Amino acid sequence: MTITAFDTIFNYIGGFGRYQMMLFLVNCYINVIFAFVFFGQMFMTLAPPHWCAAPPDLADLNLTQEEVKQLTLPRDEVKGEYQKCMMYDVEFSEVVLNGTWPDPTWPTTTCRYGWAYNYSLYYPTITSQLNWVCDEDWKPPLAQSIFFVGALIGSPLLGWASDRWGRLPIIVLTNVMGGVAGVASALSSSFTVFSVFRFLVGLTYDTNYIVVYILLLEYVSSEYRTIMANVPIMLFLTAALCLMPWLAYFLANWKIFAIVIHASQFLSISFIWCVPESARWLLSKGRVKETVRILKRAAKVNKKSLSPEVIKEFEDFGNEQAKAESRQASALDLLKTPVLRLRFIVLCVMWMVIMLAYDGHIRNTQNIGTNVFVTFTIVGFVELPADFVTMVCVEKLGRRHTTVWTMVLSGVACGVIAALPDAFTTGIMVVAVMGRFFITMAINVAQQYPVEVLPTVARGSGSGIIHTLGNAAGFLSPYVVYLSKFGHFLPYTILGVASVVGGSICVLLPETLNQTLPDTLYDGEHFLTDQGCCYNPCQSQPARVRATSEMSFSLQKAGWCVVLGVIFVLLATPVRGDNGEDKHDCPYGNRTLKHGEVATSIAECCLQLVCCNGTIRKSYVDYEHPARQATDDPCEYVHEHRTVLRQHHGHSHGHDRRKCCEWKSLVYPDGFILNSTESCFKLKCHLGHWDFEHEIYEDCGHCMIYNDPHFTTYDGHSYDWHGRCKYSLTQKGMSYDPPFAVYADFDPCFGNDLPSCLSTAFFKNDEHTVIELNADDVFTVTINGDETFTIDDNHGLTQLVTSDMYHPVLGFRFNYTGERKCAVLIGSSGLVVMQCPFHLSIWAGPQLTNMLGGLCGNFSGDEEDDFTTREGQVEPLEYNPERFPISWMTEDQEGPPCNSSCPEPFIQECPARTLREDACGNEDDNKRRYGKDCSAKITDNDSSLLSKW
Repeated sequence: MTITAFDTIFNYIGGFGRYQMMLFLVNCYINVIFAFVFFGQMFMTLAPPHWCAAPPDLADLNLTQEEVKQLTLPRDEVKGEYQKCMMYDVEFSEVVLNGTWPDPTWPTTTCRYGWAYNYSLYYPTITSQLNWVCDEDWKPPLAQSIFFVGALIGSPLLGWASDRWGRLPIIVLTNVMGGVAGVASALSSSFTVFSVFRFLVGLTYDTNYIVVYILLLEYVSSEYRTIMANVPIMLFLTAALCLMPWLAYFLANWKIFAIVIHASQFLSISFIWCVPESARWLLSKGRVKETVRILKRAAKVNKKSLSPEVIKEFEDFGNEQAKAESRQASALDLLKTPVLRLRFIVLCVMWMVIMLAYDGHIRNTQNIGTNVFVTFTIVGFVELPADFVTMVCVEKLGRRHTTVWTMVLSGVACGVIAALPDAFTTGIMVVAVMGRFFITMAINVAQQYPVEVLPTVARGSGSGIIHTLGNAAGFLSPYVVYLSKFGHFLPYTILGVASVVGGSICVLLPETLNQTLPDTLYDGEHFLTDQGCCYNPCQSQPARVRATSEMSFSLQKAGWCVVLGVIFVLLATPVRGDNGEDKHDCPYGNRTLKHGEVATSIAECCLQLVCCNGTIRKSYVDYEHPARQATDDPCEYVHEHRTVLRQHHGHSHGHDRRKCCEWKSLVYPDGFILNSTESCFKLKCHLGHWDFEHEIYEDCGHCMIYNDPHFTTYDGHSYDWHGRCKYSLTQKGMSYDPPFAVYADFDPCFGNDLPSCLSTAFFKNDEHTVIELNADDVFTVTINGDETFTIDDNHGLTQLVTSDMYHPVLGFRFNYTGERKCAVLIGSSGLVVMQCPFHLSIWAGPQLTNMLGGLCGNFSGDEEDDFTTREGQVEPLEYNPERFPISWMTEDQEGPPCNSSCPEPFIQECPARTLREDACGNEDDNKRRYGKDCSAKITDNDSSLLSKW
């Protein structure tokens, strides 16, 4: 079995192709939203420079603004600046007349007449609108803390919901909820209303980012997780952080700013159509078929080949995983075993410290420098080099060492700032940027760490708890920053101590560089338990993995400013063999065979000739190693020497010339059973021929057509159709010349013009094999229009043969109603056709899902799209459809009315109704066929004619 872990599937669908690139762009968008939502409130609650407003009667004294300040405002004794929240308590009119002002000994009081604001650099914010300054300056940090309270509740609740109901519904729900609440907060006119809406935004902000982050990392192989995790942060989060202050500055209105940044969240509704559900989550829920459907789409977009055998192995792996973890795991399960418990607690502490420090660093920018917009842009731009260095470090040093040292160095930088004098503003700003640089590196790794350490079944809920505790620490961040009013050193002292302690604890985490993610609780408990605290991933990894890291590092050195170009180069790289070498073709007669292609098969000798890297090699088949499409490289099963084969089911296999069977140019040993992707009817090789095991695989689609006729589509929808022309019952694709198809002619029957019965069916298995079946003699078929073939009444299957070739179709008589009345044709195309006197059945293998069209409907597992026309339009389901069946008429119609523009006269919406009148000039038999009196013109109100039809 080649599928031993989920990450193995990336060998077949691609670890970072076009499909992952689409998800990469989604991640970029989400990073922009995260920056807007998380930091946007800062620019809604900025406090512009302010001071106590002067009494209204001073307006009559003709004083300048500076003279009014000198008259009414005391100065700070240390800094010499006007105080913001105090004013002199005197009769200003008398003072002005006496000319004895200002006097520092005058009594002071609070701002009696409100506040004046300087909008030369700033703009009106909710803080200035509602006067949240001085005695009420606690309201902005409390509103921010309430935002974190919402996250405190939302993270575990919605994390649990994402594990319960899936990642995608929660992603869309949280973004829409956050967008609505964010836009509504712009309408706030009180602290209470504003806080309620910010609580609702906080309820969703963490989940709408982290769940997307988890989902996208699950879809890339381990060597590309660093790119998926950090490039969007490096480029798009940085760009959003640098853009946001100037967006606020130029909009110059906090309400418009709030609407703009939160309305962008509504774009997430498009995720319903373009973002897949987490394949790992589906697998953990036992929804294996849905997982396979997504992986097939990923492989198709990545232009990879996902063989039926790989799909079967993956399904077996998925079923085993579902059985191993059949119950719902929660964050509490992470505390029940010692290894997971320790790691979960350390992850919680790590995230709490990082959230406190990261949020504290960036919010304290308003207390550094003279222009908050410039300072925030500089601090935001630090994301770019920090993210770049993070990508290099996590690949060269690993996750653990990068986390530990960045947190410790950030703490040291905070200690340096606390030791610098308050007046040394330039030095404080430089070291603060350094501290922000290191804590940004730390949070980049910390976002990736829980995804790689926690098992899939509890990843969502576990990450929710971790982020909940982080938000609890974030609740304290605004108050830590608030302490700067008592001394610039206080916030940095707290942040420094916390960062050093938190970083030191992280040495207890495992190193996850280039490791397969754990899926079950058992995997998580035994995940990397043999590592020590000094484990060096770069020296311990195998040569192949080191080569991958070297390649990744080389790409990083090339410059991430052209990262999108690098990605497109990666996507354009041709597919090569597993060992990285090109596989050579083989000349064979007048043909050229691809590597792995079978040249010819001789079933009697259990021999086939296979092209293997430029050489035609003999392959003798035994039961243990049948040369079939079990892998992408059938040359792995080549045996140059014929050996005595193993006994199987009590038969001696020695050199029995009749023991092998051939199907689709491949040879199979005695006892081998074909799976549903090869034949919907379960077939077993028995002494050189195929036997039907009286079982039809349930994962095949089944379409039935009964005389009258009644139809039941592959997906189970039943309807009536009384057409009398030639129609495509099922075919691959939408064209008029499909690679394989089943057609049918219908004629009037039962002595009535309206009901139509199956007349002749045509099974086009491939371009060289078209089989005509007749309901009057089901066992005699006509091949390619000229040679007849009779299906024998024996107990085995017979391969259809004409004078010039063997056709890849097996036929046998099937006991359908107690007598052998039906003929079954099993084609290499994946279709099985059963013709009986009064009905026709068609089965389609699971590999044909979403590939078929025709009157049998779109084989998708969902009947809602069964009525898909040849043009791709999905018509509503009904019992008597018109547009849908007409679209599946074939082009080779014989005689009127089928070759006219109005082929079925009973259709009420004829494309050209007047053509019915043209039939009046036809012969009498055609007049009767149309069922009308030509002396009367057909109109929409001719109810008698319409009812007759």
